[in-house]
Order: sequence, then C-alpha cells, then structure tokens
Amino acid sequence: MLVLVADRHPLFREVLRTLMEVALPSARCLEAASVADVLDVLAAGDGVRLMLVDQALSDSDGLTGLVRLSIAAPDVPVILFSSVESAAVAFHALVCGAAGFISKSLTREEMLQAIAVVLDGSTYPPLVDAKGRRRSESGERVDTLTVRERMVLEALVRGCSNKQIAYELQVSDTTVKVHVSSVLRKLRVHSRTQAVIKTKRIEDDEGGARMTAQNTARAY
Repeated sequence: MLVLVADRHPLFREVLRTLMEVALPSARCLEAASVADVLDVLAAGDGVRLMLVDQALSDSDGLTGLVRLSIAAPDVPVILFSSVESAAVAFHALVCGAAGFISKSLTREEMLQAIAVVLDGSTYPPLVDAKGRRRSESGERVDTLTVRERMVLEALVRGCSNKQIAYELQVSDTTVKVHVSSVLRKLRVHSRTQAVIKTKRIEDDEGGARMTAQNTARAY
C-alpha cells in the first residue's frame, strides 16, 4: 500500500512514516512538504492509497489544501493532522471530505488507533458522541452529500459567492448552481441562509461531540 505523508517539518514526516510502518507493515511511504508536492505525486499516477496531510502546509490556506487534494484524488482517503484542537475545524474538515482529523497532541497509541479506524473504512473522530448516541437526522443528511456537494456547503458556510466557489472548485457557475440546489434539497431547506444555519447547528451539536469522543479516547 502506497501512503503519501505531507508535512512542512521533516521530523514530523518521519514520525508519520514510523506510525504507518507500525499500523501497516506493508506500507511504502512517499514524502511531500507542500500541497504542490502532493499534487505532483498524485499526477505521476503512482497509485497512492492513503494521504496523511498537515493542515498547515505552506501553500494551504485553511482547508483549501484539503479541497484541492479532494478534487485531485476524490477516491483517496485523507487524514488531516493539525496542531489546533478545534471542533469547528474538525467538523469542516470532515464535511470537506477528510476521512480523519487528528490532533498532533495525541499520543502515539491514539494516533495509531485513529489511523486504524480510517483504514477500516470509518471516519475519525467517530460519528457518535462519548455516550454512544447516534448522530442527529440533520447530521445524517450531510452524509448523503457527495464530496463536491460537501465542498460547496463548506464554501457557503464561509460566505462564498457562486463565482468564488466556481473558481475554487474549477467548475462553471452553472455547475455550482446545480450543486447548491442539490445541497438544499438533501438538507431539506429552501435557501442558502437556511443551509448555513442548519450546518452551524450540526457543527455545534456534533462537532463538539466528535472532539469529546476524541478526548474521551485518551482516558483508555
């Protein structure tokens, strides 16, 4: 299995490479220091099957790097590492298509557990809270969105216009309008404003629960 490890710091790339060797002994790791480097590797067609990516790469503004990678390789799971523990950032990362959001403050064992969860086809943090309650109906509706629709929704939350979204996703305004209409229908709302409000409510209800679950895992 070919794994791409991307971080600004060589030392942390080495840490991630070591983690992968433990989590998946058969893994072969490639390294990158920027989003541009990652895109070059993906373009080479080497068959990357998993990406471990630092949220704060030098040429990534917020989650734009994740969006670019999701567009370039929509079928390759991305685990986003961050030095910031934020329920909001974790929520938006998962909405944008990340398979996992992992704080760099986690222990080695916790990171291995998170990687194992993603390799098993699930998302991390788990989609239930610390008490085991299932997600809200609204949260489950978000799960029905395609990767592109999630990107559009995240952009709507940031207040982007159709033209800005089209530029970010490298698609036409008409395509954006189609995605927006689909998002509204799936979320069962009638306007962009309602979609944003509902998304922020989900973020408050479940973003905190995700991080609570992540923090609870440290006790075991």
